[in-house]
Amino acid sequence: GASNVLDTLRSELEILNINAAIHEVGCLGLCFAEPLVDVVKPGGSRLFFKNVSPNEVSNLISNYLKNDVFPENKVLGYLGEATVHNAPDLSDMPSMAMQHRIALRNAGHLAPSDILQYVANGGYEGLNKALSDMKPDGVVDEMKKSGLRGRGGAAFPTGLKWSFMVRSPGPPKYILANCEEGDPGAYNDKGILESDPYTLLEGMTIAGYATGATNGIVFVRHGHNGPIDRTKEAIEQAREHGLLGSNILGSDFSFDIEISLTGDSYVAGEETAMMESIEGSRAMPRFKPP
Repeated sequence: GASNVLDTLRSELEILNINAAIHEVGCLGLCFAEPLVDVVKPGGSRLFFKNVSPNEVSNLISNYLKNDVFPENKVLGYLGEATVHNAPDLSDMPSMAMQHRIALRNAGHLAPSDILQYVANGGYEGLNKALSDMKPDGVVDEMKKSGLRGRGGAAFPTGLKWSFMVRSPGPPKYILANCEEGDPGAYNDKGILESDPYTLLEGMTIAGYATGATNGIVFVRHGHNGPIDRTKEAIEQAREHGLLGSNILGSDFSFDIEISLTGDSYVAGEETAMMESIEGSRAMPRFKPP
């Protein structure tokens, strides 16, 4: 798997005395080509090698980095402005050409364990704008105008949901991110947590500011260790950089996020059952309003 390729890559770079930075990224969405290894030379484009096995790493790396030679049958394509001869442009692939990624814009491109990469690519600009230039009700109005909807089957308008929470009594108020995802084979939410947890954390923090919430909870099924570990690490980094906790970005707004784990129960993904589980009860749906 990818972890064995990663370990071999680190060893080979040391053996070959090649000075290169290694970044472990999330899924690009081209799962048929995994494990993927992409290499970026100074001033060049990202060249993607597909279905790489540990015993292929040495030849691929030494030939390409030292001699600019690569086996064409191992090349998936390239991304970037600099053309790579004998390699297709990935953005022209049928599965990529029609995509306009928003929620998954960073997946496969940024290291989910490095908050500074996220910030360098526009991360937390939205939160900074909300805290410095907008009132909470202005954020809710902007969300309504955007037409953003939930990613579930009901596609409920996000701005409308936030406006309900603004009118509800408090404190305390909580922002809940339902990533339980008990459907067999479903990986929408877990894919975001593994590939780009900072987008979720920033969005939850903006939601907290807009609605008057002071705490957020990410609800994940236990045993999904990859998404859980990534999210925990992201939360700690956000706290270290003043993007969670007290007086975020020097403002009067304070907000923090924690993770709550659920058992193996499909119904725990229903929103009222989720709240029951978070409160320590059996994950069973209840009548609304809570």
